[in-house]
Amino acid sequence: MKVSTSTTKKTWSWIRSEPIDVQPGRTYLVTIRIKYRNVNSTHIPISAYYEDRGWKRLTVIAARITGNSDWQEYSAIIKIPENVTKIRVVLNAGW
Repeated sequence: MKVSTSTTKKTWSWIRSEPIDVQPGRTYLVTIRIKYRNVNSTHIPISAYYEDRGWKRLTVIAARITGNSDWQEYSAIIKIPENVTKIRVVLNAGW
């Protein structure tokens, strides 16, 4: 997927993956690969779907991505909380 923004205002482009089914109490390795150019303040959280509260941020895989880079890999080992049935990756592309 390619994401391009041209704004200079402090705003976010929230790009969300399709939901991924998970099992409560299990541990998962989540890995993303990203290449970027002329980036200011991008970050990549993982959101979890709680049956009783909806989508909430679970963790952040990569934070404060700035500048330029060839392909980088970021990973996180996450334990799925009770009442969570799905997760998704969110790209918060900064200005």
